[in-house]
Amino acid sequence: MNKISKNRKTSFGNFLASVFVGSVDNSEKKVPNVHMIELDEEMQLHDEVCLMSDNPNRPFQFAAAGNCMEIEKLIIGNSGIISSSDENGMTMMHYAAANSRIEVMDVLMIYRADKNARDSNGNTPIHHAVLNNEIKALTYLILNGADPNILNKDNMAPIHLTVYKSKLDVLKELLRHPEVNRNQTTSCGNSAIHIACEIDNQEALDCLLKAGALVCSPNVYGIYPVHVAIKYCNEKCLEMLVESKNKKGCSPMQILNFSDKEGNVPLHTAVNTGDTKAVQMCLHYGAKIDVRQNDNSTPLHYACTKGELDIVKLMLRTRHEVKDVVLKIQDNNGHTPLHKAVMFNHVELAEYLIEEGSNIEVTDDNGWTPLLLAASRLNMEVFKTLLKYGANIYARDKTQRNLIHLFSLNVVNDKVNFLMGLEKIQQSFISIINEKDNMGCTPLHYSTRRGLLRLTGILIKLGGLCMTQNNDKDTPLHFAARYGRVHTCRRLLNTFDGMKAMNSTDSFGRLPIHAAAENGHTKIIQMLLDRGCIFHRCYHGNTPLHYAATNGHIETCQYLIEMNPSLLDNQNHEGKTALHNAAINDKSHVVGLLLTHGASIFKDKQGLTFFTHILKLKNLNTAKEVVFNNRWEEVVRIVDENGICPVIGMIKDMPNILSLAMDKSIKTEGSRGQKDFKIIYNFGILQRTVASKEDLNSDPFYVVKTMVDLNRMDLLMHPLSTAYLKMKWERFGRWVQYLIMLLYIIFLSALSFNTYAITFTALSHVDKNISTSAECSNIDIFYGHETAKKAVLVMAMITMCYSIVNLIKESHPIFTKTLAYFTSFQNYMTLVLHITSIILSSYIIRMDINHTTMQVAAVTIFLGWFNLLLLLFHFEKIGLFVIMFVQILNTVLMVLAIFSILFIGFAFSFVILFKAPTSSEILSNQPMFNQCYQAYSSNKLEPAIRVWQELPSGLMKAVVMMMGEIEFLNTYVTPLYDGNVYTLHYPTLTYIFLLVFIIFMSLLLMNLLIGLAVGDIEAVQKNANLKRISLQVSWLSEFEGKLPMKIRNWAFKEIWEVFPYRCPTYKICSSEAQVIYKKNDYEESRDLGNLFETLNTHEKQLYNLMVDSHQQTDLLKLILQKMEMDPEAEISDNIIPEMAGFSKNWKTVIASKSIICKMQKSVKPDNNF
Repeated sequence: MNKISKNRKTSFGNFLASVFVGSVDNSEKKVPNVHMIELDEEMQLHDEVCLMSDNPNRPFQFAAAGNCMEIEKLIIGNSGIISSSDENGMTMMHYAAANSRIEVMDVLMIYRADKNARDSNGNTPIHHAVLNNEIKALTYLILNGADPNILNKDNMAPIHLTVYKSKLDVLKELLRHPEVNRNQTTSCGNSAIHIACEIDNQEALDCLLKAGALVCSPNVYGIYPVHVAIKYCNEKCLEMLVESKNKKGCSPMQILNFSDKEGNVPLHTAVNTGDTKAVQMCLHYGAKIDVRQNDNSTPLHYACTKGELDIVKLMLRTRHEVKDVVLKIQDNNGHTPLHKAVMFNHVELAEYLIEEGSNIEVTDDNGWTPLLLAASRLNMEVFKTLLKYGANIYARDKTQRNLIHLFSLNVVNDKVNFLMGLEKIQQSFISIINEKDNMGCTPLHYSTRRGLLRLTGILIKLGGLCMTQNNDKDTPLHFAARYGRVHTCRRLLNTFDGMKAMNSTDSFGRLPIHAAAENGHTKIIQMLLDRGCIFHRCYHGNTPLHYAATNGHIETCQYLIEMNPSLLDNQNHEGKTALHNAAINDKSHVVGLLLTHGASIFKDKQGLTFFTHILKLKNLNTAKEVVFNNRWEEVVRIVDENGICPVIGMIKDMPNILSLAMDKSIKTEGSRGQKDFKIIYNFGILQRTVASKEDLNSDPFYVVKTMVDLNRMDLLMHPLSTAYLKMKWERFGRWVQYLIMLLYIIFLSALSFNTYAITFTALSHVDKNISTSAECSNIDIFYGHETAKKAVLVMAMITMCYSIVNLIKESHPIFTKTLAYFTSFQNYMTLVLHITSIILSSYIIRMDINHTTMQVAAVTIFLGWFNLLLLLFHFEKIGLFVIMFVQILNTVLMVLAIFSILFIGFAFSFVILFKAPTSSEILSNQPMFNQCYQAYSSNKLEPAIRVWQELPSGLMKAVVMMMGEIEFLNTYVTPLYDGNVYTLHYPTLTYIFLLVFIIFMSLLLMNLLIGLAVGDIEAVQKNANLKRISLQVSWLSEFEGKLPMKIRNWAFKEIWEVFPYRCPTYKICSSEAQVIYKKNDYEESRDLGNLFETLNTHEKQLYNLMVDSHQQTDLLKLILQKMEMDPEAEISDNIIPEMAGFSKNWKTVIASKSIICKMQKSVKPDNNF
């Protein structure tokens, strides 16, 4: 402890001797602060602190009070306390520095305390020393290696704090040390000089300049201290900066030419501040007024933009030698100072610049003179001033627009009378009123497009021509009609040229009525027709109805149809009617309107109907509208030139819409639950009645077969499709199937009879001891008389004839379908059955019963009964299970075929492992096999082992073992313990293979087969149902296609009635083909259709609400018009946005005639122009 105290005293003495030489008066009174404790209270505080054993702030209080002894005790007792901090992140070093406790800092330095530690605000001990004016502590820390250039969280270094807090003595002490960076910057790049210039701290700036701080150091925005001094108008700071550069041999011009990243020199900054004194300072030190910023703007441009007349006068008066040059300088937009003054309507400044010699005809990058710029900005005061000084009113910009063009493009109603007020130059206006710009438009074009009634009237009064056409040959009336300017159109039509323009065509041959129809402005159309406009076609052959239908303006279409119904069937040069255009653009409600008004369904020049276009473009909304239209049955019967009918197209592209159409084909009559309640099916959508001989080759099931081919399960299971197939089945299908089944049962009975008969003759070729006489055949053994013999022969003839006829029948599809025929499992069965039947019958007829006969009989009789099972698929109740059986069978056979590789492998392995020596091998090696001779001499092996002696029987055994018949005791246990090594010669390997076989085949493969068969029974049932329908459709189609036309028409009943509550079973009526179904067949099917009908109803109700809302808008427009509140300021007239469920474009609605007439009587628009 004594050693530590001695070292501390020595270090402190050296510090006092070497540093504090007249720098600070020790008798000077300290400034109280939160970290300092008065010396006269030090001992009392020490006594109190010592009693606070649990006080966590005790070390910091000791440090602030300078109690070195207690601090040393604390450090020795707990070395970690040296780096501890309070709730503000301050360590003992911070407290010692803030209170200038040099001895405490000396102790802390001995114990390696962090002299650069930061508190929660990022302040180091040096920061605290600076903030509390503790020069001794500051000097001590710097001399002992503390970093004086660290930034706190406010991005301030100690040197910045001294300037910002005006602590001049501390700043001087900092600058005495070379470790302090004079040019230290904040995160924004501001140095201490920047801060001094900002707060006008002249003393600090002087110290910094004397210490060598750089004047030419910009911040991250490129701003120099001189910019800051000028921005805050600190004249003395600016003078000091300039003088500092003078002392280093630099002229003031150099410092005044410093530019930031935008190219602004100090004079730009001074002008931006709007402070004349700052500008005067810059000019005093020689700043140039023609210096350019990055966009080539001079300080004079800035002053003219802000309208600083005094600053402009000061700059031009001070630098009069460059006045002519600076007045001509143009920025990147081509603007001179005069342009800037004109742009912001600084009248006095513009007058001054003109008097000082500014060119009033110079043009900017748009070709605008100051006069044109004033017209475009509607700065009327400066416009008059320019006219007073003789500005050229005939000037044009780069687009060849004159001042009236620009005025018309930007003017508002409260300024339109300005032109009439310029009486002196009205004659000049008359000469330019009809000039055209690059697009061929006159000012009247732009006025009418914007719907400015007053301006339009003024232009017409000044001589504006209504027949002037632009480059597209559009007149002003075309513009007014296109943009829905109703009253502007009326104003134009009140002129002679306006009436001529009404029937003037543009470059596409369109009249103003076409433009109005294209944008849905019905009021304008009504006005034009009232004035005598003709229904003219454009050069493409389109009528106004074509344009209105194309854009979905339903009210406009309604009005045009009422005025000229012949427009409905007018075709353009492509053969398209308005119905085609509406369908192509998915305007569903327009399509419905045109169909309702009787529009003819034509084919265009490509041979396509309007519905074909709907299908090609997949316009679902329009397709739904057509389906619910009353003319749907007419539409569905039309086939285009490509042979595409609407139903087939909907099956391919719009199955959901077709489902709605099928719902619509099902209607009801009567009260549900009553016996007279009936369901009426209309099958016209699925099949048409054969009308001529040309239709005989058409497939009646083409629609349903298309559903099958495209796997449209929802459509196939639809009640209409189900009823259609049932109707076909009831009309002719079941009778044909009954006949086929009857003939087949006769064939199968004969086949079964003969097969059973020949089984009694089998003894003759099994036992050779039984002999027969030459006169007695094998059949005579059982049939002892001639009648029985003839019966067998007759049955054989029946089976042979039936099989021959069926083979002849099957030959046609074999040659027509070729390879496709053999893809069906049933076709294979049929061919093999009839071939084996013919072979068997030939044996029986020849009375030749032998091994071959019996084997052929076995195959034939099995195939015959199996084929009977397959024939049952035509019947709805049991056919589904037959198809499921066949599908599962196909799956199992395919899997077994794949895994036959394992069967072969296991069979080979077991044959090798169970192979035993034969009797001949034993006899040839008698000495070796003495022990085994008795066992093998008579081949008395166990049957379970004998089966593994040959590969074919081994394969069969492997298949049987997979099913679980392993015969473990006889095959694997008995041979192991019979004392004969040759019956189970490889026991270990044999048991291993047996275990692998059980895992692979009995467990894995069998579970796989079961899973494939019944794992997803719903999917199997669904696929089976589709397959059954497909087979039924194919069978019915093939049969019906061969029927005569009259029978086919008889078989097809387009309207079919069903009574679901009259009887639970089927009941056929000969006249009306009425069938009674279970009620669930209907009720479940109509839910979706009812839902869509409800949605349709709500959609129409919503549309009616929109119409009512827009009627109110119309009334407000009329009121606003009367109040002269610019009723035509909108771009479009009578347009409302479309809601969900309607077409994607805008729709037009107009108030009812009664409301309009009523308002016209009470509110008349202003037509004075």
